[in-house]
Amino acid sequence: MWRPHCLRLTRALRASTRNATSGSRSYSQDVSKAAPISTEEFWESFVAIWPYARKTDAPRIALAVSGGVDSMALASLCNSAAKQYDMFPECVGLIIDHKSREGSTEEALWVAEQLRKHAGMSSHVLPLQWPENPHEVTDFETQARRLRYRALGLACREHGLRSILIGHHADDQAETILMRLSVRRVRTGLQGILPVKEIPECYGLHGIHQSGGLDLLPNPTAEEQQHQPIRIETGGIKIIRPLLPFRKERLIATCLADEMPWIEDKTNHDQTLTDRNAIRHMLRYHQLPVALQPESLVGLSHHMQERVEEGRELAEGLLKLCKLRLDLRGGILRVNFVKARLAIDKLAATEGKLARTLATLLLARLVTLVSHVSTVKYDRFDNAVDAVFPTLQSTKISTTPKPFTVSGVYFFPSPVSEAGSILKGEFEWTIGRQAYSNASDAPPVLITPPKNLDRAVAATTPENAGYQLFDGRFWVRIVNPTDQIVHLRPLGKGDLPHITKPIRKIITRVTPGSFIETLPVLTKIDADGNESIIAIPTLGIRLGSRNFVGRIRWSIRYKKIDIGGLDLDEILASQVLDRIDGNLLRKGTERKEKLTTTTAKQPRIIDITGDTKLARRDRPQIRRPLKWKKPETRKGRDEQVIGWQ
Repeated sequence: MWRPHCLRLTRALRASTRNATSGSRSYSQDVSKAAPISTEEFWESFVAIWPYARKTDAPRIALAVSGGVDSMALASLCNSAAKQYDMFPECVGLIIDHKSREGSTEEALWVAEQLRKHAGMSSHVLPLQWPENPHEVTDFETQARRLRYRALGLACREHGLRSILIGHHADDQAETILMRLSVRRVRTGLQGILPVKEIPECYGLHGIHQSGGLDLLPNPTAEEQQHQPIRIETGGIKIIRPLLPFRKERLIATCLADEMPWIEDKTNHDQTLTDRNAIRHMLRYHQLPVALQPESLVGLSHHMQERVEEGRELAEGLLKLCKLRLDLRGGILRVNFVKARLAIDKLAATEGKLARTLATLLLARLVTLVSHVSTVKYDRFDNAVDAVFPTLQSTKISTTPKPFTVSGVYFFPSPVSEAGSILKGEFEWTIGRQAYSNASDAPPVLITPPKNLDRAVAATTPENAGYQLFDGRFWVRIVNPTDQIVHLRPLGKGDLPHITKPIRKIITRVTPGSFIETLPVLTKIDADGNESIIAIPTLGIRLGSRNFVGRIRWSIRYKKIDIGGLDLDEILASQVLDRIDGNLLRKGTERKEKLTTTTAKQPRIIDITGDTKLARRDRPQIRRPLKWKKPETRKGRDEQVIGWQ
């Protein structure tokens, strides 16, 4: 799909590096000839990509300002737009103090003063907290980028800002494309810098990384909470780049016209310091082939963005042909590819490469719904495509699919049955998080300290910060008012013998096979260091002493997912226990009597979790009392909704 363009440009790049000689030619126009960016041009570029465009109640927006000409021109344009357009949002400057060289703090304060003086903009200076001496860091650029974006994200969360404007421009785009060509990062990599993107380097920070949107919505009604106790996260901070259509000389001209001062970073001109500096020097001072000049590189990025979007739209059509059922309680997705496979087979007869590309995009899209990783790599889906779409196999291996793993997600096939008979050659795939191969592969245990923990220590415990991302799939918040430590960890094989058979049946119905080991459970650690399961939070099941378990509170949300144009209600499996599971749960939480040889006044005991013996008064609890509800058919759906409520 993209290979011919990549080969042509890669060959041109090789030729240019062999024949390039320093010369007086520069790709840049004389700055004196460049026109400033007009307010109208900026406004059109801004509203084309801002999610809240043309809304009168648009939220405030952050502006990342380094003091360089790019960000200062952006600040000046924002000031002009705010005066001319009532719908332009209020901007708040965020200035990073890198703390990596002498005078950085004074420089940051100077930038804040210029924003106030020339753009009428309030701002916040954000000092970076280095874990060690920044001069001793080997990968300084990488670490600085991570700390910078996390500081910006945290500041946005603190001040209620949902988007960040950044001053990347067309010259930055050309440099990025040339860098990616030089390291053979082709295909989707040639899209370059995207105008709108999720904030990077903030994985796992709630309210920043693909989360926090639910906190801005009204609380769910009792009925909504009853039918969907696990909600899907929304929101997250966006990076917005409205200056990508403009060349740098026009940004300089804008600052000159508006009398906006800026700082020149001398390190940006040292071609030996970073790869980007070297690329920038080559673009500016070397005679390059037309295909590698900035205009061509920027055009390539636009072309690739259009091609990728076209592919995604076609894959979206295939997604709508799939029959999906997503169970948030275990993060399990069941997919019937019958109609999508027929469409792929028909396309493959005339356009085999396109069919394979779309099959890859489709599978990658499905993987993101249940995977614990934040990104998927398309080049790892070859075997997955062969397994799910056997007609696309270059060498015919087998038409009977076998289980496989891709991007940390396990695919398991089961024959499709209809009207009691198995359909030959048709399979339903159960997709979920791959079981942990060893202890190092398992997610970190989330620890909630007891209430009597020293406050100074508790204040520095990250688990007290609110929602935590567990295993890349569940956002979890736990309130522990007890005097014992509470853990959130995956269910292990060794835990199953300590759970009653009825409860095990419920678990295996939600998370079949090896998926059972990825189900999160709450455990407590007693004074002797013994651990016992007290709850299965995604199922709403509590086990153990009422006096203890009843005091533990939790809130759990599923990670943010993209279902495109699908109807969420149509693909979500019911989270309400059906009649079978309701009966099993009631049996699993009934008290069991044990014969003893001691006095008859001994309390009856509960044998559910392998916990210490529990008195009759400590009956296990579920999250809500069980009450049989008459079967009813939910509007717009075929199946009956039956549950204990």
